[in-house]
Amino acid sequence: MDPYYLVPRGGHLYLIAFCHFRQEVRIFRLSRIQTIKVLEQTFTIPKTFNISEYLANRWSIFAEDTKPTNFVVKFHKEVARYIYEYDFYINTSLEEVEDGSLLLRTKVKSKKEFMRWLRSFGINAEVLEPMEVREQLRIEYEQMLRQYQK
Repeated sequence: MDPYYLVPRGGHLYLIAFCHFRQEVRIFRLSRIQTIKVLEQTFTIPKTFNISEYLANRWSIFAEDTKPTNFVVKFHKEVARYIYEYDFYINTSLEEVEDGSLLLRTKVKSKKEFMRWLRSFGINAEVLEPMEVREQLRIEYEQMLRQYQK
């Protein structure tokens, strides 16, 4: 691989590098690299590669979706202060609501990664948009309810 950039995200270091095996720029978590060998060869980062564009709309580090998804999430007042403490890596707006809750608006290229973060707030976070994600969570939580009723 040709290492381009080292990026800290969520308490981990990630290497943005051109992978010769897959012939594309990939992301590697440093703690998962088992062996490394420095070669004599040199390389130059292509002038067409722009790290800001590459990392655009990534909630944390990954971007597996072909197009970004707009999210609107309401965080209850019990957790609103924790949202202010979070380091956002993308354009995210926060709007305080009269009842002390907080509306978060953002656009992400990885629903999976965003949802993983969002689930950590449990019932204190409510997806208002997009509706298909709201429905997905409803089904998920109904399954969880059935699981715990056993």
